[in-house]
Amino acid sequence: MAAIKPKFKLVVLCDGTWCGPETSTESNIHRFPKMMGIDTNAQSAAHELGSLKARYFKGVGLRGSFMSYLWDSAFASDREKDCNEVYEFITQNFTPEHEIWMFGLSREAHTVSSVAGMINNCGIIRSDKAKLTEQIYKLCRSPYPVNEPNSPETEQFRSKVSHPVET
Repeated sequence: MAAIKPKFKLVVLCDGTWCGPETSTESNIHRFPKMMGIDTNAQSAAHELGSLKARYFKGVGLRGSFMSYLWDSAFASDREKDCNEVYEFITQNFTPEHEIWMFGLSREAHTVSSVAGMINNCGIIRSDKAKLTEQIYKLCRSPYPVNEPNSPETEQFRSKVSHPVET
């Protein structure tokens, strides 16, 4: 299969702990979407700017009550939810004509790294397979050899549910 030259960019911007519009923190991750004209207050919105589609994700500790603010900030208890949310954004918007750019600050750099691992292990699942997102996160965290990226089982899984993408 011939490689498709990417025509579009899918951009993920994950802000750091306690970073977002609510705290008036001006991290580079927060400035970048503002420079592109993206409303960082918009919830769950993908913004299209020509050949670019981007989404800004608020930092850890900015969702929910004051106690969850403290708890999530201290223990990053939302890690799985954050990874799944970013991965779902990618799967819902990706085509083989896209290249993916991911930026993360602080703990959200780990989220970006984890999502890159999900893509490495299981590929980018087709949008009709979105219900598998939580399973993919768990597979990537698995210590078992059967779930390693190059195992026959993982390669078979990837070929059944993911976009055929050359890396």
